[in-house]
Amino acid sequence: MNNIFIKLSSKEWELIIAKKFFNDLNKIGFKSIVEMVNKDKVSLKKRGEIKDLRIETAEKKYSFMVKGYHRGGFFSKIFGDLFVKSDRAFKEAYILAWGAEHGLKVPEVISAIKMKKEKIGYLITKKLENSKDLAEFLNDRTLSISLRRKSLKKSGKIIKDMHDKGILHKDLNIRNIIVSDKEIYIVDFDKAILKKDLKPIDRVENLRRIDRSFEKYRYFGGNVKKSDYFAFLSGYGDRYLINKCKKGRWLSLLPHKIAWKLGIT
Repeated sequence: MNNIFIKLSSKEWELIIAKKFFNDLNKIGFKSIVEMVNKDKVSLKKRGEIKDLRIETAEKKYSFMVKGYHRGGFFSKIFGDLFVKSDRAFKEAYILAWGAEHGLKVPEVISAIKMKKEKIGYLITKKLENSKDLAEFLNDRTLSISLRRKSLKKSGKIIKDMHDKGILHKDLNIRNIIVSDKEIYIVDFDKAILKKDLKPIDRVENLRRIDRSFEKYRYFGGNVKKSDYFAFLSGYGDRYLINKCKKGRWLSLLPHKIAWKLGIT
């Protein structure tokens, strides 16, 4: 990845920046960019929270997205962000860059930042314009049946592409599949693992995870149909793995449905 990123550091921060954006952003100053990003750290506390970052040079205007990395749950209440490994931003940046280099539809990485003292990380990517996550997209009741099915099949195909490239997305759900100007993207790779060879059992578990996501969204009133997951699988296209996913599907979903009924999400 040394051919993609340039690494810079100071006493307060460390960052990597994509070479193609280096000259333009250098005109603003990287210290200024770090300060712009870090000043919004309070608003980026919520897990998965994304904020807009607009940067202008004399020649260009950029629309970026900033993702903050913070530890959620019990430990965050005691230790705050000191418990999180800020290297997660760098890890996600490298996986995204690797995926893009190999033809995967992912957001373009601009930079990743690590605040040394505060142990906070940030990922900056190019904004996906006119975008909705797959759940929001499917919730549009004016959506035609043909476009719905086409988008679901395309989503399944890109997940197959991701698996074939050896990426295991550990947080795969319909909120992490983005529809943007009729293109499909995958996002949120901070828990992803890059493997040389992704085994069938890993693929099936990943596909069952997204099945649970479809079912959960439908259970809580989202406009998801029973047939949507099967349209998604048809796009994935591997008959052996599809049959594996269908076999015992009802039983694998049962404990989750019980948990949802009990209010455990």
